[in-house]
Amino acid sequence: MNAITKLRNGTTTNSSPKFGPEIFSLLKEVQEFEGRKITIEYKTDFDEFLETVESISDKGDLTPIFDVRFSDIGPDTGFWIRGVDSDGNLMHVQAIRFDDLADKNLAQHWESDPALYCTQGLGIDVEKSEYDRASAAREISGSVCYHGELWVEKSYRRIRLGSKLANLAMLMALGRFDPDYLYCLIVPKVIRTGLSVRNGYLHMHPQGIRWNIPGNDDPYDEYLVWMTGSELTDLMSRPQEVC
Repeated sequence: MNAITKLRNGTTTNSSPKFGPEIFSLLKEVQEFEGRKITIEYKTDFDEFLETVESISDKGDLTPIFDVRFSDIGPDTGFWIRGVDSDGNLMHVQAIRFDDLADKNLAQHWESDPALYCTQGLGIDVEKSEYDRASAAREISGSVCYHGELWVEKSYRRIRLGSKLANLAMLMALGRFDPDYLYCLIVPKVIRTGLSVRNGYLHMHPQGIRWNIPGNDDPYDEYLVWMTGSELTDLMSRPQEVC
């Protein structure tokens, strides 16, 4: 069952049909991109996601917020996308996580369990890290989607496919969760490549989270990159202007 079929079969919490045509159109564009015959799968089994990420040699460890060993995540709180080429080889993954922040803002949410969001293997001290330096993190609340774990196989990275894949997940997040906000955390070196702009994110703030690494004079910062649900709806109604 492909992504659009699963959304039409009741997986979505948004009853509006307007997202279906946009998702189907972009899905078809991705699957037929430059004649490469890519297969895209919409998935909600995060045990399988863990296994898939662990099989990718040039991708870092799975962030705990998407890892079933540490986080309560499944069909009601997220989905992930798997892409394979015409030979059946894995060429893409990414994931969306939904949280209801009705009684707290994003900074408070991060601070409540920061280990779920920190990059693995850096020796980060979550107790000494800072989560409220970005004013937007104190303002974002309500229904919120976190967009992460974007990976594209290296042979596909120079052909603008990554932005189309990111946009596909953003559209699916609209259809599935209809969030008030969608955001991601991006390290400065990736910000400098213009990735967040190419993917359609309209706002960014440095020091979204300022991670403390003992013995390191310079904190490890991640930008908070975000947009509102209404902005996302307007932008994704014209995905050809983003990709």
